[in-house]
Amino acid sequence: MVKVFFILFGVLWSFSLMAESRSLLLGESFTISLTGPNLQQDYQKLDLSDLKRDFYIDDSAQTSQRIRLRLTPYRAGQFSIPSLQAGDLQIPAQTLEVRENPEVEIKWSALPLQAWQGQRVSQNVQVRLENADLPVQMRAEERADLITSAQPIQQTLSQRSGQASSKTLVFSYAYALPIEPAQTTEKVMPQPYIQVQNRQGGRWLFYAPPHQMAVMQRPHYLPADIAVGKFGLEIERPFFHQRGELYYQTLRLKGEQTARLPQLNPWFMSLNQPEVETLQPQSKPSTQLTEAGLLMHQTLTQPYRINQLGTRWGWGQWPEVQLNVFDPTTGKLDKLVIPAQAYWVLPAGLYYFVWLVGLLMLGLIGWKLLQQTRLAWLWLRWHWHRKQAKTPLQQWQAYQHWAQARGLGHCPTQQAWLNAYQQKFGQNAKHQRALQQLSQALYQKPE
Repeated sequence: MVKVFFILFGVLWSFSLMAESRSLLLGESFTISLTGPNLQQDYQKLDLSDLKRDFYIDDSAQTSQRIRLRLTPYRAGQFSIPSLQAGDLQIPAQTLEVRENPEVEIKWSALPLQAWQGQRVSQNVQVRLENADLPVQMRAEERADLITSAQPIQQTLSQRSGQASSKTLVFSYAYALPIEPAQTTEKVMPQPYIQVQNRQGGRWLFYAPPHQMAVMQRPHYLPADIAVGKFGLEIERPFFHQRGELYYQTLRLKGEQTARLPQLNPWFMSLNQPEVETLQPQSKPSTQLTEAGLLMHQTLTQPYRINQLGTRWGWGQWPEVQLNVFDPTTGKLDKLVIPAQAYWVLPAGLYYFVWLVGLLMLGLIGWKLLQQTRLAWLWLRWHWHRKQAKTPLQQWQAYQHWAQARGLGHCPTQQAWLNAYQQKFGQNAKHQRALQQLSQALYQKPE
C-alpha cells in the first residue's frame, strides 16, 4: 500500500510541475521529476524520442530514488507533449507554449547532411542581444573531439540613441568525425549551447538543434591515417649558399575541415643527400576557430648545412615534396606538391665575390635610374620655363640654363647653342626651327 502511494504521489507531483510550466520564454527550462520502485529499469525503457525532437533533455541529475529531467525548448511555438509511460513511470500529455525571447535572438548555421570519416565539421551561431551588457558564452561538455570558441570570433556593437546598445556576436564549434570500421554510420552531432545571464540573475540556455549526419567511410585502398580536409603547402628557402654555413628552410602547412594535418617529419628526415647535413627540425602547430571552421597550421623549420659543392659548378637540387591527402569535396585522393628546386652553393671567397658583384650591379642600376630621373626633371623644367616665358629674352635664358645643366657649356648665341647640342645629341630639326624663330624675334628691328 505504501509503495502504491509513493507511485501515485510521484505521478501527481510530476503532473503538477507540468501544469505550472504551460508557458515558457525561449531560453527557459522546466523540470519533470520521476520516481518509482523500479526507477532505473523503467527509465531505460521510456521512449523520449518525441520529446527530443523539440527539447534538449538533461537527465544528469539522477539518484537512486529520483530522476530529474530538465527540458529546454529549441524554438518558440506551441508544443504538444504526448503521454509517455514505461512500467510505473508516466509523463502525462500536456500542451506547452514557448514565447519568443525579446532580449535574445539566436540563429544556428546549417550543418551538412553527410561528411567523411576523419573530417571536421563546424557550426556557427549568431547571438543578438538587445542589451549589450548581458554576459554571454558558448558552453559544451568536455570532449577531446569537440572544440568550441571560448570568446566570440566576431562581435558588433550597435549604438541606439536614447536606448541601451545592442550587440551581435558569433560563436563557433568544430567537431571531428570518428574513424570507424563501418561503411556508413549515422552520427548524432554534439549540441553545444549559448548561455546568457539575464538581468534577474538567472540564465537562459539556447541549445544547438539536434542533427544526424551520415558519416561515410573513405575508400578502402587509402591508408587509415590519411588526413582528410582542404590543405595548402608552401616552402621558403634560400637559393645562394655558402659552404658550411647554417641555413633554414621553412615548410608551412595549413588545413581546413580536418581533424589532423599530414605528417611532415618523415620528408625532412629522408632527404638522402650526403652533401646536406640536417639538424633537428622545430615544429610549431596552432589552431584557430573562424567563421569558415577550424583552421590548423603547422610551421616546420629545418636547420641545415651544405658541406660539399655537389657538382663542379656548385649546383644542387632539392627533392620534390609530395604529401597525400583526401579531399572531402571531391571524395578522391589529392596530392600536395612542391616541385623540385635548384640551389647554388659556393666556397666562402667566391660566395662573397658573387654578392659583391651583385651589390655593385644594383648600385650601378640605381645610379643610372637616378641619372635618368634627373635628366627627365631638367627636361620638364626647361619646357615649363619656355611656356612661362613672356618675352623672347626669357625664352633664350631658358635655353641657356638647360644647356649649362646638361653640360653644353656657355652658349652666347643661338648658333653656338645649336652647334653644341648637335655635337652631343645629333641633328634635331625641331630645335633648329625654334632657334631660328627665336633669333628673328630677338634681333628684329622694331617698326
